[in-house]
Amino acid sequence: MSNDTSKTEFHGVLGPFVHQLLQEKHACGYRYRKKTRVLHRLDDFLVQERLEAIESPRSLARHWLILRSISSSEQLSSSAHRPFRS
Repeated sequence: MSNDTSKTEFHGVLGPFVHQLLQEKHACGYRYRKKTRVLHRLDDFLVQERLEAIESPRSLARHWLILRSISSSEQLSSSAHRPFRS
């Protein structure tokens, strides 16, 4: 993924704010690749949950955190089974 934020599309209600954040980070010299992927997943989640107002309902935040926790656990589990490469 390049640092060109004009190619980075966010479709949720927070999209313009996320896009601006990425522009600022890239302007300061940060690549922000991994965090951009996380922000895309968050954007997809908020679109799926049909968040239409700029708010953070507690139940929605909990759901996101649970999904992130499950995703992190699965990544750790799958990496534990990969052979070590030197």
